Amino acid sequence: MKYFKDVNTLEELRRQYKQLLKKYHPDNANGSTKATQKINAEYEQLLKGLKNRHETTIIIIEQKHINIIVKK
Repeated sequence: MKYFKDVNTLEELRRQYKQLLKKYHPDNANGSTKATQKINAEYEQLLKGLKNRHETTIIIIEQKHINIIVKK
């Protein structure tokens, strides 16, 4: 990733995304359409990965919960 660094949560991703858009948005003096498009592409890729990781974690937790209920 070129623009996002050390993103481990959705909150971190959203915070960095807002900061990057403030800096690179085409309406700003030093902004760039290409940079904004690349930021958006990286954001979508990271968002998808973080959501998948979150959903996997929930499934694992639910499976462990089911196993605990079955064992009782």
